[in-house]
Amino acid sequence: MQAELARVENAITAVKAGDPSALHYLYARYADGVRSYVESVVGSRIDADEITKGTFLKLPDAIPAYEAGGLPFEGWLLRLARSAALDFLRGRRDMSPERLEVLALRHLAGLTTSEIAARLDRPVSLA
Repeated sequence: MQAELARVENAITAVKAGDPSALHYLYARYADGVRSYVESVVGSRIDADEITKGTFLKLPDAIPAYEAGGLPFEGWLLRLARSAALDFLRGRRDMSPERLEVLALRHLAGLTTSEIAARLDRPVSLA
């Protein structure tokens, strides 16, 4: 476990220095988890694939803001991916404000659709 953390920290340092092989290592290590998380936010595997790729393409520019010792890298990366996923959802013209509200509550508050319906005192649908 400690060796893996050291390897990740070395890769982060190398990405900050512009090493594309280190970026590939981070992608191979974290892409599946990021994709799964993003898919749970946006509700589409195809969109999640694109957002995940975009997140990793932006990583060399974003990673200087990451500091070891604070939020674990995986949490920081998921926060970056969540931001990209929410930006995607905001940009979708075919998404109703109610669906956006439900998705946001589901992921930011960890509520199920039925819990959201109870709190909003109305039926909700993600369809």
